[in-house]
Amino acid sequence: MKSNYKYLVEITEESAKYLLKYNKFKHLFIKDKSVSTLSKYQFWNYKISLKLSKKLIYRSIYSLSKKELKILREYLNENQKKRFI
Repeated sequence: MKSNYKYLVEITEESAKYLLKYNKFKHLFIKDKSVSTLSKYQFWNYKISLKLSKKLIYRSIYSLSKKELKILREYLNENQKKRFI
């Protein structure tokens, strides 16, 4: 049976074994566009109590490139729209 799929890498007999073995996990790597709600509250959700006498420091945890900042901003905007954050 001839396949219409074009692969970026050659599939060897050894790699085929891994594909079959780990195929059941592929759903973990596919971005689900239908996700629109947060998971329900769990007992391990913790409250962060801030001290009123302390000032928050607004600064980057680490430096990001312009491309990384753009990706981060898109991620934050997308998840704010979904009310995840």
